[in-house]
Amino acid sequence: MADIRINGTRFPSLQSLGAVNGLLEKLENLSTKTRESVTMLRINDSEIDISNDRLRALKLDDTDKVEVKMETPEKLSYESLNVALDMADLLMNDIKVSTLNLWNSEKDYEPTLETLIDDSFYFLSLAARPIYLLDTNINNLDPDSEKCIKQLDKISDLLKNVTYLSIKKQNNDACHILVAKVIPAIETWIGLSGSFADNLNLSES
Repeated sequence: MADIRINGTRFPSLQSLGAVNGLLEKLENLSTKTRESVTMLRINDSEIDISNDRLRALKLDDTDKVEVKMETPEKLSYESLNVALDMADLLMNDIKVSTLNLWNSEKDYEPTLETLIDDSFYFLSLAARPIYLLDTNINNLDPDSEKCIKQLDKISDLLKNVTYLSIKKQNNDACHILVAKVIPAIETWIGLSGSFADNLNLSES
């Protein structure tokens, strides 16, 4: 029988399952009790894309080692916020580099700016994700946490302005917004994120 472990713990009751599909069905039933979701499935050290129907149909052999990671919405929210914080630091450095390319009209700045915009909106998605994962009513947040979420809207609007200005070839104005407004806005969000995490009771455990 396959060696199946969830969050490092062996589950003998699942070892008789013959395919990934059956395992995922059992895990979904388990998740209704624990409020956890499957965030990783690895078979013999190879990660499986559980959204791929072909991979879901894979058979499980007796010698297979199956590792499953399941996490609560609170844990996922904590991880999402931490990745967003890491990205925020990187983005502020990337903005400075992109601004130099954007200011120098002789350089091909478009690929750099496009990557920056894409990464910025990925950051915004990660930063706002806890609200959706926890189904939180923004009206129930404390004032600082509410400001934290509204700060994301401000950053989004500024980035849309940068994109518009760059399309219009108004590069100097776009640079001004990036340096004078987007970077301070991200710094403000970082400062508010601690209160946001506390208000939603986000922690590593």
